Amino acid sequence: MRTLKAFVARSFRASDDQTVAPITKLLDSFKPLGIIWETAERAEIESVSKKVRQKIDDCDIFVAVFTRRHPIYFTEFDDGPPTAEKPLTPVAWTGPPWLFQESGYALKAGKKLLLVREKEVELPGLHGDLEYIEYDPLQPQTTWEKAHEMLSQLVAENAGIAIDQLVSGPEPKSAGQESPTDDTAVVLSPAPKQSALDECFRTLRAAADKQDFDAAANAEEEGIKVIRGGVEDIQELDWRCLCLSIRARAGDVDAVTRLHGLAAENPTQWSPLQALATIARNFGEYKAAGDLRVKAVESALANVAWRIRAANDYRTGKYWDLARTQLEQALKSEDLTLSVRADALKEMFWLLKESGDPVAAFCFGEAALQVLPIDSAFRFQLAYAYSATTGGYNEHDYTDLALVHYKLLTSQGSTNAYAVNNLGVAYNRFEAPINATEEFRAASSMGNALATANVIRQYLTAGFTEDAIAWAKKYKPDPDDDGDVTAALAAMHSARDAEKTKIEKVTENELSHRATLASFASSASLTGAEIDGDYTFPIANLKLSSHGDILVGSGETKNAATKLSHSFSAHLRNGLWRFNIESKKEGDYYAPTDASSYGLLHFSSDGKLAWVLEYRADGVIASYSISRVPPSGAIP
Repeated sequence: MRTLKAFVARSFRASDDQTVAPITKLLDSFKPLGIIWETAERAEIESVSKKVRQKIDDCDIFVAVFTRRHPIYFTEFDDGPPTAEKPLTPVAWTGPPWLFQESGYALKAGKKLLLVREKEVELPGLHGDLEYIEYDPLQPQTTWEKAHEMLSQLVAENAGIAIDQLVSGPEPKSAGQESPTDDTAVVLSPAPKQSALDECFRTLRAAADKQDFDAAANAEEEGIKVIRGGVEDIQELDWRCLCLSIRARAGDVDAVTRLHGLAAENPTQWSPLQALATIARNFGEYKAAGDLRVKAVESALANVAWRIRAANDYRTGKYWDLARTQLEQALKSEDLTLSVRADALKEMFWLLKESGDPVAAFCFGEAALQVLPIDSAFRFQLAYAYSATTGGYNEHDYTDLALVHYKLLTSQGSTNAYAVNNLGVAYNRFEAPINATEEFRAASSMGNALATANVIRQYLTAGFTEDAIAWAKKYKPDPDDDGDVTAALAAMHSARDAEKTKIEKVTENELSHRATLASFASSASLTGAEIDGDYTFPIANLKLSSHGDILVGSGETKNAATKLSHSFSAHLRNGLWRFNIESKKEGDYYAPTDASSYGLLHFSSDGKLAWVLEYRADGVIASYSISRVPPSGAIP
């Protein structure tokens, strides 16, 4: 009996688990027919590795789950920059880039393709003998029913053939040590032509779809008999939770009651809690879903990653405080792997951003990239978030950091056309049209339609440097007695040099800027009387006093001619002090402020030190520390 193999490629980001999980559960339901699956380690790649190519060559069916990866947006230059009332919004999304490469390789190799595409994900250039499904989070049931039908058809076409499943994420970069699962695939012995448990599952699904819950219950019990016969390698509890979750999603209230009973009867097993959490989330009960996952963690049934999933449930339901509590507890865990810590920091980023505090979100975003700098997908999302934050009263415009991250994404010869296009948009924000045009042209040459449109707009507003040179060479008079063309070319080169100088100035302090933001993500800032006292700010010693979440202070600077009075005010939000400093000449009570600045402040646990990120009126971004002046007579 020949084995039919399936190779599955997917994303391993925590935020994609909810899209991928139903596919893996569906594949698990085909286990009685011989389907098994394994996952690769999480990593990033730029091309299809030799090991992946070998696995694709050995398979009969290629399955890919295209989840949302990079947002795509189009900038309408005619309408001016985005604002809080008119923010930039994605017009579409890319999928994980390695999936396109693996799909192209599988298509060329003549494999059957089954592609699951999350709604609004673009799949350019994929044609041929493929099975295609669109996943809509608002109507998931239709998606998984169609996937079930497709898999069933493929199995039926190979009647009597067992199916092996190999799951590949982005192939891990070699570190001199191969994973033991890379060399050999797990293969089942040929499965029976007909599986009794599979028939039970099909019967249960059909009954649940018709809301014939008595028939579904009978199919569940028939499955228990099959399992007790010792033929199938599946736990009875897992089978019951699977059956009850299907019935519950179809509207069987008794199934939910029974799952709660199973959870009470099996306090050391996580399957019932997982099933209940999934059901609650599917029906929009996000708090209940989060509560169930927290219960699993606190009962020592699940690891800290479930706190992050619980936080995601709470965030989706806009229970901001509950989500933050879970993430703070997760980040305090001492046994976090780098990837899990990065996931927690990224989830905190999304939580703070969606709850209306982008500045605090940026601190955690930068901290996440310090932990896992190879996460190019999140770097893209952080850059996009920076570009969409246009600033306001006492808020910095973070387009400079958007520019920095897009430059980092494209600096290694990246083929991500969307990052190249967005780098061009960032250049335009800083009135650097030559650099912007070059990036738009580069992205357009990669086949990016948005970049092509931006090239056209750039042509209408500024023109192309290469075209200008070609035009000059073609039409330059000989001789150019008046030097008009030569002067124009010289002006163009001078403009390029000026743009280079401008961009260098914009990004000259980006390392300390980003590092300071990341440092503020470490813990909540100190509050209370411990921070009362004099602190050594660069402009003067300022005497600070706290009043709950409000911090006020004052100081002065004297010289022979004038005396400047400085007033300080700050408020605490999401663990960060947001401050404002205003300076005036003494006696000019009705005159405008002579100097002002604003920024972020974070105190040490004992209040003796504080770290400051200051945005000054002249455009300077300063990062420095201040110390509390010991009281007179105190021993330092």
